Amino acid sequence: MYACSLTYVTVLGERQLMHERPPGFSAILSPHLSSPAPLPSLGFSIIKCILVKKLLQEQVVLYFSKAKGEVARRLCMVLADSNHKLVQMSGSAPSLDSLVDNGISNDEHKDMDVTTWFVIRKLKIDLKSPSLADLATVIALVVNESPTSRIKLNKLYRNEDDATALLRRNKTIEAMLRKIMSNGNGNGSFKELRQLRILQAPGFSPPKKDDVTAVNTEFLSRAFYDTGYRGTAADLFLNYVLHNDGLFQEHNASGGPRYYGKFLSIVQSSGTGKSRMVHELGKQGKCILVYMNLVKNDRAFPSGDTIPIELLQLSTTKTTSDSEESQTTSDSKESSLLKSLDSKCYTKVQRIEAIYSSFFAAIFDTFASEAAILRSECANKLGEFPRKWYDKFSGRTANGMRKQFFSSMEKFFWKSLEAITKSLDERTLKLQRNTKLEERRTIGHATMLEAYDEARKQFLAVDNLKMPLLIVFDEAAWLANPPEGLEKESIKQSHILCRIISTFSHHHPTPIWCTFISTNSRTGDFSGFARTQTSDRIRLGGELLFRPFTELGLHQLAKPLKDIDLGRVWKYENLVGFGRPLWAAQSAAKTDSLTELIEFGKTKLTRGQLESGTNQWLAVVSQRFCLDLVFAHPQTVAFEEEAVAGYMRYLIATSENRDLLYTVYPTEPVLSQSAAEHLWGPQWPDPPFVTPIRYLTKKINGGMINKGTVGELAARLLLLIAKDICARDLEVGEDEFRYCGSVPLVTWLRRLFGDDIFTGREKLVKEQFGNAVINFSHWVGMSENIAKLPKEKDKGSESEYPDPEWLQRLFVTTAAIQCCHGQPLIDNAIPVWDPVKKRFFYVLIQAKNTVDQNKGALHNISHNAVFGLDEKKPCVIILMDLDASKSKKTPNGVDVALNERGEPHCLRIHAKGCGAQTYKGLKDHPFLSDMEGLLKVSEEPTVEGDLKVMRDRARIFNRRDNAYWE
Repeated sequence: MYACSLTYVTVLGERQLMHERPPGFSAILSPHLSSPAPLPSLGFSIIKCILVKKLLQEQVVLYFSKAKGEVARRLCMVLADSNHKLVQMSGSAPSLDSLVDNGISNDEHKDMDVTTWFVIRKLKIDLKSPSLADLATVIALVVNESPTSRIKLNKLYRNEDDATALLRRNKTIEAMLRKIMSNGNGNGSFKELRQLRILQAPGFSPPKKDDVTAVNTEFLSRAFYDTGYRGTAADLFLNYVLHNDGLFQEHNASGGPRYYGKFLSIVQSSGTGKSRMVHELGKQGKCILVYMNLVKNDRAFPSGDTIPIELLQLSTTKTTSDSEESQTTSDSKESSLLKSLDSKCYTKVQRIEAIYSSFFAAIFDTFASEAAILRSECANKLGEFPRKWYDKFSGRTANGMRKQFFSSMEKFFWKSLEAITKSLDERTLKLQRNTKLEERRTIGHATMLEAYDEARKQFLAVDNLKMPLLIVFDEAAWLANPPEGLEKESIKQSHILCRIISTFSHHHPTPIWCTFISTNSRTGDFSGFARTQTSDRIRLGGELLFRPFTELGLHQLAKPLKDIDLGRVWKYENLVGFGRPLWAAQSAAKTDSLTELIEFGKTKLTRGQLESGTNQWLAVVSQRFCLDLVFAHPQTVAFEEEAVAGYMRYLIATSENRDLLYTVYPTEPVLSQSAAEHLWGPQWPDPPFVTPIRYLTKKINGGMINKGTVGELAARLLLLIAKDICARDLEVGEDEFRYCGSVPLVTWLRRLFGDDIFTGREKLVKEQFGNAVINFSHWVGMSENIAKLPKEKDKGSESEYPDPEWLQRLFVTTAAIQCCHGQPLIDNAIPVWDPVKKRFFYVLIQAKNTVDQNKGALHNISHNAVFGLDEKKPCVIILMDLDASKSKKTPNGVDVALNERGEPHCLRIHAKGCGAQTYKGLKDHPFLSDMEGLLKVSEEPTVEGDLKVMRDRARIFNRRDNAYWE
């Protein structure tokens, strides 16, 4: 440990030193080192810096730990010289105790405060005069309770020793915390503490005022409500609901396992059109829609509905005191009613059931009341009722009537809760306390079912069972949180809510369905709680649940292939429609479309942060390089769940027990461009791709990434990074995606293997392949053999080459193929376009990572062998014999053959080895030296690691819920 006293130095956090150093800092240090190199090359990436301002007047103590190497040693010696004054240093950093906008919303602060205070009370911390250790514990709690999936606070201070040291260094923070503790009475907010600059994660920078996640609501409103709907998702979902309604009635009448309730979930990542889909059903009059958005973010679109959120949150809110001056007479009455309910209920579950029964009773009463009015307005034209209902309460111009609907719902809620509270019988409640929940009725069921019957009558008078009534809860993920006080019981709000739904589902066969929408896959777990242990738990006893709906579709807003100029595929207008509808909708709401859209994509892909060694980082790499994650590995399970909810990964399906997800990153050029800008950005401490490859090596050794496909992964890295480097030299316009740009095939091959690869063949190569271009920004995995894809002969053509439309689609979406397991002979295929001869063909690649080199395998690859077709089409065939063990049987390097064995227009390349001798065009890029480490990963993990993974998998696969999937 080195320490030195300096006259003045600016305050910089860990890693901020790399990017926010004051002007002149590097120049001051350079004379004392062997060379005046830029600061990042001085070894700072291996030095952890904590600088504390003004401990003694103008002096500062600078600590260096984990310093390695001669550069770091000499640097510390220079700084330790007390006679050397750094008064020349200019510039300053914000104070450590200043407040910053870190993007946490007020609602998120409130949610975190509830959890933090709950733990503080459990720990019995003295609020009036807490010790320094107690205050350190509180800081650790506050940092730990930050919404880590989106906003990160500095996890250094989760350690109470580091938190204690912080308090000792900064009395201002200690005073702030003592004030919150003493004045809060268990209800104060830690918002200011979370906004302290020193508590922000390394590399933090405040969000810009013109935040790229902000939206032009007028444009989005037009896109959401007025533009024509494309795709089949709405009809698929309607058919899914009606099909499930039939199954519900059929199973419940059969005497066998029955369905638990008429509820299901729509789960998919952000921007895929979940909300728009259910709105479209209402707009088209194919259902009667009661839509509630439970989002707590005031910047979201569609905006949240405050009243339903507040009513549902009453289940987790403590009753307030009548003496509070801010209460109105009405508030006091409601508070007294809640107190009365608390005094009668013996368990928290009973109290929550009463509130949720009142909530649904209010929905049904409001619907019955408004439906009766609208029926009279429709007179003899009841067929117009569904559309008019939507226009009145959910359409673009429905704002006033929508508020009226929820205002009426709130009044009905308190009326129903009063009736339920009065009906509670002390003897019955006491008996229920010791009765299993599946053996008793829900609290307030009579009041709720009475309202249900009224709503059912109005619904049947209009619909006559021809369409469903859908009660939709959008952004419903927070309902999966446990109510306060029931955390140890593993009971969630959704468990009790779905128990109420189950009650009215079995009351009458009317098709009234509840739908929960979320990006969080745990929304698919909404059910009664399985496995009873205490009287507060709900046992399902073998009842069935419905799978989540995920079929939202992609590319609905893409331009027709015939309208895309193959010479300028990478133009903004050509690519923005591919993938989820979000990109086209967002672009319509912006003026500086390309720049802001890519910044928006970068934010959506990582939730605004990108830090090495995190799941955000893994998401960026996975989006472009098609990582082969080991299914059911514990780290994979956690990543896929988080990535669907926050990092734009697409959910394909769930396992029967809902613990496992099958997810992918589909073809989305906007997201690929965003990921590329992240990977080539300046935020990494090492040169581009060095950190990613080292991290992938770690994940492979840990068993998260399939060890058997390491060679294929290395090939994808080399091939796409070479394409990226070529793309970085392109001259692109303001409306063009750089990393989706086309590059000449020959230029790309020279970037891979060196400028001398075609020595002696330059003229012939130019004649045959000089006009051809490649264009791929990401890899996509295939689930079937590409030889089985449609061929032109299937359409009546004489040619047998795979359908050129499929190759064209790959080319214009900037995708290359990672073949499925079991694909004969090849591992990868890249589409190539020859604009002069107007034809597509392939680059076919086989990657091997074996001891012996495999020259014979190169000549086994041909059109006929792969596709069963003729050899007349041009083709480039590459055997990447990566040979990490560096066999000495043949030297590393590249062999090239052109038009051999009677094959016209066939270029064969045998690349032997993985270093600079082979990939000469990449020799100046430091990541190449790390590729060998990736290829040398152990074939087997350690025994201890293997056993741990197996045990974790066993816990997942052997879980046997009493609630299961059809």
